[in-house]
Amino acid sequence: MMKPTKLFAALAAVSTIASGAANVSAAEKHNFGDVDYDAQVFFDQSASIPWHLLAVYGGTFAVGVGDWDWGSSSFKTHSEGFFGKDTANGGMDKLGHAWSAALLTDLFANAIRDRADNPLGAEYTGFLLSMGVMTTIEVFDGFSQGYGFSYEDIIADTAGAAFGLLRVSVPGLRDKLDFRMEYIPSGNVDGFRPHSDYSGQKYVLALKLSGFEAFEDTPLRFVELQAGYFARGFTEEEQDNGDEKRREPYVAVGVNLQELLFGYDKVRHTDVGRWGRTVLEYVQVPYTYVPTKNDYASVLLIRIIRVAEA
Repeated sequence: MMKPTKLFAALAAVSTIASGAANVSAAEKHNFGDVDYDAQVFFDQSASIPWHLLAVYGGTFAVGVGDWDWGSSSFKTHSEGFFGKDTANGGMDKLGHAWSAALLTDLFANAIRDRADNPLGAEYTGFLLSMGVMTTIEVFDGFSQGYGFSYEDIIADTAGAAFGLLRVSVPGLRDKLDFRMEYIPSGNVDGFRPHSDYSGQKYVLALKLSGFEAFEDTPLRFVELQAGYFARGFTEEEQDNGDEKRREPYVAVGVNLQELLFGYDKVRHTDVGRWGRTVLEYVQVPYTYVPTKNDYASVLLIRIIRVAEA
C-alpha cells in the first residue's frame, strides 16, 4: 500500500500535471534564479505536507459535493465571461478564484518551508500545488449541472496563483501588498457562505505604508491605501427587491490592523502575532476603511426589512 505521504503527493502531482503546469520529467532541471528545481524536488516537498494536502482536498470535495452539485451531470464546458453585466455575478466568482489560488500558494509554500528537508524552491511547489487544487475544482465543476468547466476560471486561478508566487518570492512585497476578501452575509443565501455568497463579498488590494522604510517609524504606518471591487444586484433575491445590477470599483483609505494590533515587538514575533497578521493579510475587516463607494447602508436596510417581515 502506498504510504500516505506518497499518496497525497501523487494526488497533488496528478492534478497539477492535468493543469499543464508541471510538464517536467525527473531528468529535466529548470534553474529558477539560484534554485535548481525539478520534478523530484516537487514530489519531495509535496510529500512533506501530507496533512495540508489532505485538509485542502478533503474540504474542497466536501464543498464541491455539498454546494456545487459535483456529479450531477456529464462533463460539459461553459463560457462564463469575466466582469460583464451579463455574467452571473459581475465577476465576483473570478476574483474568488484568484483570491483562493493566491491563498493556497502562500499556504503551501510556507508549510513546505517549515517542514521540508530541502525548502529551496518552496514557492514554486506552492504555485504548482495551488494550480493543482484549482484545476481539480474546475474539472469537477465540469460534472456539475449548474456550472461546467470554464476557461475563464482557469485564467483567474493562474493570475491569483502567480500573484501569490510573486508575493512569497519578492523580498519585501508581502510587507507592502495584501489581497483580501471582505464578507458580510447578504441575506440573499441561507447561512454563512463566504465562498458562494457573492453579494456579500468585496475584494481588496491593500497597499500598506508600514512596508516602506520612509513610513515604518511614523504614524502613517497605521494607514493603508486600498483599491477594491464589489458587484450587487445579480441575485434573484436582489432583483426581486428592485435592486439594479451594478459593478462598483472603489478606492479607500484604511486602518492597517496588522500594524495596529500585532505590530509591536512584544506581540509581532509571538504565535498570536504571526497568526493574527497572516489572517489579516487575506481577510478585510468591515468598517475599518473610508471608501469612495460602499453598500453598508443597503445591507443594513435589507436586514431591518426582513426582520420586520418575519
